[in-house]
Amino acid sequence: MYYVGLMRRNGMGTPRDSAGAAASMLAAAHAGIPQAMFILSNMLYAGEGVRKDEREARRWLEQAAESDYPPALQQMAMALRDGSHGFERDGQRAVRLIKEMAHAMKHQPREP
Repeated sequence: MYYVGLMRRNGMGTPRDSAGAAASMLAAAHAGIPQAMFILSNMLYAGEGVRKDEREARRWLEQAAESDYPPALQQMAMALRDGSHGFERDGQRAVRLIKEMAHAMKHQPREP
């Protein structure tokens, strides 16, 4: 479902379909794919193919970060640094997440 979501989102071999992409990413996220959790989070935050839902976007971002997915750790650290995406500013936690991201970059999960 992750790759189907990418194809639908980017119009690869099929017309672009943001709603279909979001549905596919949701299925992949529920299956535990951190890459899908991260993309779904961004789609929810932007309202891309789904109703904008910052709370749900944050939940998926946190789950992707908990899975040690480097882009999610980085985005969450930046949100904590800036006080955006529903996070209150927390510079110390942001620094910790950047360190976790650096470590996770050395042990990246395989593509699904």
